Amino acid sequence: AFAGRTLTGEKSKYINSSESPVFQKSTLLYGLWEARKKDPKLQQLIVVEGYLDVIALAQFGIFNAVAAMGTATNEQNLTHILNTSANILFCFDGDKAGLAAARKALRNILPLLEDGQKVSFLLLPASTDPDSLIRREGATRFRERIETATPLSEFFFNSLSTDLNLKLPEDRGILANRVKEALRSVKARVL
Repeated sequence: AFAGRTLTGEKSKYINSSESPVFQKSTLLYGLWEARKKDPKLQQLIVVEGYLDVIALAQFGIFNAVAAMGTATNEQNLTHILNTSANILFCFDGDKAGLAAARKALRNILPLLEDGQKVSFLLLPASTDPDSLIRREGATRFRERIETATPLSEFFFNSLSTDLNLKLPEDRGILANRVKEALRSVKARVL
């Protein structure tokens, strides 16, 4: 199949071949074959938004990145990701869409998690993506950012409380209700 990235501001950023019995983009991860070739055990898998992010990271020696094929993280590709590595890092663009994608990934991965799996989120500075950031800061600084990524538990509470003032008992009550609702989907007993 063909996969490409538009360069001149078209409505759709990514162009893919039509779906067929052998090409179903919602189940594929761009760069996974190359990542497994470099490290068959894949101690960590970095999930980014686009093909060019995967390519740029590889150019700087970070070979464990993959991208969903033009779709947001869904149950099919998240299951594939979790079956590939027990340590997942979501690294999305530093804009509103990237934050929305991170929150969606959080919601979608919670019911799929098993105890012993690690998930974290690398929130990039505003108006950057992995491609532009690694080109500007270099691989060493990007790896430092990976090491200090936000753990799932912290991102979970931060994302559920963004519009709340937790000094107020009423807002703490709202957060408690949001947390209870979100935790209903979690099957990992220890988590």
